[in-house]
Amino acid sequence: MTAAVKVEVGEGVATVQREVEGARETWQTSLPALISAQKGLNEPRFASLKGIMAAKKKPIQVQDAASLGLDAAALAPRCRVVALELPPSRPAAQMIAGDADTQVKELLRLLREEAKVL
Repeated sequence: MTAAVKVEVGEGVATVQREVEGARETWQTSLPALISAQKGLNEPRFASLKGIMAAKKKPIQVQDAASLGLDAAALAPRCRVVALELPPSRPAAQMIAGDADTQVKELLRLLREEAKVL
């Protein structure tokens, strides 16, 4: 799961919310799962100097999947990308020539007649 803005972990299941183009998607996945966080998901804690010094002295234990009781099938990705598409192309920008008064008049005309927002 990518770009998570909210994560809730329950009985073997994680519920993840993502922000996508002005909306929120809610996904549910079984655990274990890999989730990448979007800025603002949490407040990071910074290690103290005492903690850094203690961490230097601790041994690093290396384990492989077999020693944890997992087989290769458990580690295989459960999701796949079905399709990726580019967003639809937008029309080119329209430049308005002339002095400031002419530009304002033309912009108002375009907003009224073409965009129909005024």
